Amino acid sequence: MNKRTLHRLFSVLMALVMAVSMLTGCAFTDKLKNDHVLDAMSDVASTYAKRDETSTVDTVKFESKTSLNTELKNLLKDAKAEDVEKYENGKVVTVNNNKYIVTAVEIEKSTSSVSEFKNYAMEILAGLNQTGVKAKTEMSNNGKTATVKAGVKVDGFKTADSKTVYYAVVLVEAVAKV
Repeated sequence: MNKRTLHRLFSVLMALVMAVSMLTGCAFTDKLKNDHVLDAMSDVASTYAKRDETSTVDTVKFESKTSLNTELKNLLKDAKAEDVEKYENGKVVTVNNNKYIVTAVEIEKSTSSVSEFKNYAMEILAGLNQTGVKAKTEMSNNGKTATVKAGVKVDGFKTADSKTVYYAVVLVEAVAKV
């Protein structure tokens, strides 16, 4: 192989490596933002649980669940900002006979850290408080930790006039309030 061919091959290889690393970086950043939303919700909910003298729960954990992420992805497929806006105060939806609570909050595009998402966590948690249903929780054996499985999507959605509005959208399984 001559030197020129080797340079061309190397250039193509480097371009391919850069493309793959960029795609991986975007997916990593999206997952990180989703995890930060859950961490922020957990921190804020735990703070309020500890203050509630009538509750034995002192820790609330929101954890990602693949099937709920898939359900949320399907629900938001081809969604416009106006569609997502309908979830801003929370909404109960039924998909394949399963009930979910979906809530969304408009965020700044630059929002990326747990502390920044804490600014929106109260709004998200408030949206999960719906009449007649509540988020499904799993209690620890000692009753001190409540775990809520959730699907999360942090993304931009286009408006009718082609502007992009950024939302953090959360989906949880709903059960009847007792």
